[in-house]
Amino acid sequence: YTYTPFSSAWARDYDAILYCNMFLKDNRGYETQYMINQDADIALRRSIQGDAYGMRAWMLFGLLKMFAGEGVDGNMYGVPILTEATEYEKIDNAEIKRATIDECCVQILKDCDSAYVYLKDSNRDFPEDPSQTIIVTGSARYTTLDRVAIDALRAQTYLYWASPAWNPDKPQDADT
Repeated sequence: YTYTPFSSAWARDYDAILYCNMFLKDNRGYETQYMINQDADIALRRSIQGDAYGMRAWMLFGLLKMFAGEGVDGNMYGVPILTEATEYEKIDNAEIKRATIDECCVQILKDCDSAYVYLKDSNRDFPEDPSQTIIVTGSARYTTLDRVAIDALRAQTYLYWASPAWNPDKPQDADT
């Protein structure tokens, strides 16, 4: 198998989605205890559960931007949507069909909503909730997702979804 920039992005992003799905399956990741301190453990579990939903949405959006387009039948297609642990080789063998762009955008927004339930507003050192600790939240998690990042992903999804590139049949009004 020869990797090209497109094939490696496909494999990389679907591998990430696979790991997110494995983590989310049956709340496996959320039910695991990570820390001895109960409050810190709950905060960490909520954060990484939100990260899993957010990363799955982020990876799907990246795939959608790179691979969405018009099919040979004239319909607009996105990429396969995987919400169960599935190896990407099955996708390459056409065992899983491409979803429409609308279906992909709906799934991304659904994952954003799920991530929003678990994540804090922002990762900063002064949490509003006194039960949280900066060991788990705050700048210790500056490289992870928060609601600000999810809002940005949601906005990008809506903008792409409404774009003329993904809606070629929709008349575009220059005055609006």
